[in-house]
Amino acid sequence: MATQTLNMLPMKTNELRRNEADRRIPLNIYDIFYEFMGNMKGTIQKVMILGGKFLIFYNDDEGFDASDKIALFLKNGSGSNNNQTTGLNGHGIKLAIDRILPTGEVATVYSINDEMKCHIGKFEYTEWESYRDDERARACLGDYNKGSLFLVPLNDEYVHKIKQEGESRICHACLKFLNIKIAKHNVKFYWNNMLLDKSLNCADLNCIEFSYSLGYDTQSNGKRKPDLIIRINNYESLSEEIRNIIPEYCRIHTKIQRKDLIEYQLETSFTAEEDGDIKLNVDKNEPSSPRLPADWMDGCQIYINNCNINLKAIHSCLGARTANGVFGKDTYDGHPRFENHITKDSKQYDIPADKANIQPTPRGKSVLKCIQLIAKAYYKPTAEVQPAPAPAPEPAPEPEPESISDQHQDILDVLGTFTASRNMSDKLRMEIWIRAFGNKFFGECFCCERILQANWRANNSGALEIGHIIPWSQIQENKWDNLLPICKACNGAMNNTNMDEWMLRERPQQLQRYNTLKQNYLNSQYDPNNPAGSM
Repeated sequence: MATQTLNMLPMKTNELRRNEADRRIPLNIYDIFYEFMGNMKGTIQKVMILGGKFLIFYNDDEGFDASDKIALFLKNGSGSNNNQTTGLNGHGIKLAIDRILPTGEVATVYSINDEMKCHIGKFEYTEWESYRDDERARACLGDYNKGSLFLVPLNDEYVHKIKQEGESRICHACLKFLNIKIAKHNVKFYWNNMLLDKSLNCADLNCIEFSYSLGYDTQSNGKRKPDLIIRINNYESLSEEIRNIIPEYCRIHTKIQRKDLIEYQLETSFTAEEDGDIKLNVDKNEPSSPRLPADWMDGCQIYINNCNINLKAIHSCLGARTANGVFGKDTYDGHPRFENHITKDSKQYDIPADKANIQPTPRGKSVLKCIQLIAKAYYKPTAEVQPAPAPAPEPAPEPEPESISDQHQDILDVLGTFTASRNMSDKLRMEIWIRAFGNKFFGECFCCERILQANWRANNSGALEIGHIIPWSQIQENKWDNLLPICKACNGAMNNTNMDEWMLRERPQQLQRYNTLKQNYLNSQYDPNNPAGSM
């Protein structure tokens, strides 16, 4: 019986219902910034939060060509240079603009090279037009003579979200997104007109790097065997130690074990479906201040076109973790810094509009499991260690000196009895007070100006406490340059929040004073043999 030929027609889209569905897609504040930055291709990239009410994104690219101008008005349209960006289908940036715009206002997009502009609203637009006689445009663009710029008003919801997260934290998320480009000096990144730098999250020293292909053992008739195969493309250039861990061809799956990393014998030929690059390292050093959250850093970062698209590191299939959300020392003997550089058509990850929620597919989990086995075999702990308990216990108290000089004792008598917060020694508490206030009997809370007394009593509302700048929950250590004298009320209010970020969010009017006091404190000199004379 002959198959009937049908005249099939493509389905149409109900735009109103589509808009409603799009507005239910969750987007956090980091997703918003990542969508704009993912479309920036220039070597100079600037992000500004103007008066807390506007977002400005500038890059010194070639502006918008004809295809870019058309694509900007299409929900799922991408321009001619989409291969240089992280955008998958051109939808995310339109979604971001719709989400953050106040009702009745529009974003303005400038193509500086040809002096053209357009307006983007809530899934609406105006045609491109010249801005040569537009005084507002001239004032906004200033000395920019090439590139593209987005000027986007913020609605009250997202003004609040920026304050809630803190500009400092958002800035560090942007630095993470551009990590490689900044570190390799491929991009100059400005935050509120300040040029910022960033070292590699995954250091080159003692690093494993290899390119790979994922595919199948395929017969001449096109039929393939079901097993997923990874091929190491630069196998011969790897060290003998690495080649002893993983063969050139290997069958991988989500439950693969170390004993399964054996050479796969091709029956016919290997057919690659996608390529990528992997970079592995384990950092045994504690990150320097300001420290990003462990769930942002410890694990695997996903890169497209050298941009780190996932805010939170991927943890799936990478080994045991403690209840605090970090890898145990028994796993890698340090902080796992893994990178998987994939292409836009990769099938390893489900990449939604809210990239913070990127999740590996079964194929991706197979690669992650392979990464775990390689890293654990290469970065062996230097000594036998037991799995870390959850939560990790606080460290033992610092040992006190056998004796305290009379001069030290005088200072301690003035200071009275501090709380034994986080097992701080009297010696350390004395140093903090003297660095902050010298030999004075009174001082002020660095955060709120409440009067503090050196011989305070526990029932005083302004009772002196020692607060951590980077929270104790993140670093579990007491060092003078991460500790400041503050009042009990401020210390309790910030809880486990970074002190700098808390000040920016909760006490912006006192931020300049706080920064000045903190800088003077960090620059202070302290002589343990003459603490009373230290400044």
